[in-house]
Amino acid sequence: MKSAAVPFEKIVTLSGSGQQHGSVYWKKNALSSLRSLNAKLSLEEQLQGSFSFPDSPIWMDSSTTKQCRLLEDKLGGPQATAEIPGARADERFTAVQSQTRAQQDATTPKRAQNRRKP
Repeated sequence: MKSAAVPFEKIVTLSGSGQQHGSVYWKKNALSSLRSLNAKLSLEEQLQGSFSFPDSPIWMDSSTTKQCRLLEDKLGGPQATAEIPGARADERFTAVQSQTRAQQDATTPKRAQNRRKP
């Protein structure tokens, strides 16, 4: 887009699309970084340091099976859990992904401002 001389100053929003649904963990300073984006600089350059982790789990992740079963047990089983959000506790659920990150690294809640599932 830059080489095609797209007028970036006229862009008011960004959207992304992909088949790899996942969790994004923003640092607490991310919003200010997003608000001060400069059309003359690359997104990679400007957003470096805005993410709490260098990688994020995607929908294929299965590292949270234990947390899923614990959640279902607390909510009365798979069927009772499914009645709340409309699905049983899947490994890709942002809640169990966030819980797993926090269990693996106690600084996670302090570093991450918002968690969004694109």
